Amino acid sequence: MKGIGLFLLAGFLLLPTVDAIAAKRELTPILILNHIKTIEVEEKAGDELYFDISVYRAKRPTEYLRVPKRPFHWLSQLTGQYSEVKLWSQPLKEGERTTLIVSLIEADSAPLNSDDLIGVMKVQLKNEGGVLRAHWTMPNHVKGTITTEKHGGHIQKFVLNGEGARYEVQLSLKK
Repeated sequence: MKGIGLFLLAGFLLLPTVDAIAAKRELTPILILNHIKTIEVEEKAGDELYFDISVYRAKRPTEYLRVPKRPFHWLSQLTGQYSEVKLWSQPLKEGERTTLIVSLIEADSAPLNSDDLIGVMKVQLKNEGGVLRAHWTMPNHVKGTITTEKHGGHIQKFVLNGEGARYEVQLSLKK
């Protein structure tokens, strides 16, 4: 009986240590818009832009985010001013995965004129023992991203084409 009591006592004393180790391995990545550049606009007067982000995680409902939040948008004439914008951030526990589908959208007046998709980027994230693993792609494209090194981190460059518009988007992850 005494041995069981000591075992339980040791378990209670070690439990906070195990929780602290697990908490240290939890990561909170931040998806950053480093740069967006207008190459060609869809509309003569310029485009109104926003990012639509779908977040897929196991055993959780899909989340949908919009940056900037409705009813706001960014003007294509001012894209050079939008940098270092936080698009998404959520904690990832050890072993947890998440997939982000990031779409650049040209906003139009509803209901007669629906919004136009310019392009889609995908990043798959996984916390492997406290190390963030990321895989970047462009769905339905053979040629994907171009990775560059800036300010000590990797920046992913995408060229998005759609509905007559063309934009260069640079994204990165901060850990």
